[in-house]
Amino acid sequence: DLRLLGRDLRKTIIIDNLKENFMSTTPDNGIHINDFEGCFDDTELPKYEKFLTKLASRDEQDVRDVIF
Repeated sequence: DLRLLGRDLRKTIIIDNLKENFMSTTPDNGIHINDFEGCFDDTELPKYEKFLTKLASRDEQDVRDVIF
């Protein structure tokens, strides 16, 4: 539950392969990704690198408005 972190949820994102980890408490803050396959060639997180880098460089008032 991201709310337990004590951080501003307008500036907080969870990236997780288990939707259950965010859907019941903070669904608008979550990005669901595929499972890690245990291979060093796994590319799931790098798929989001440009998006996250751009998001971090912008002064978004609420990240929940831009994640999908």
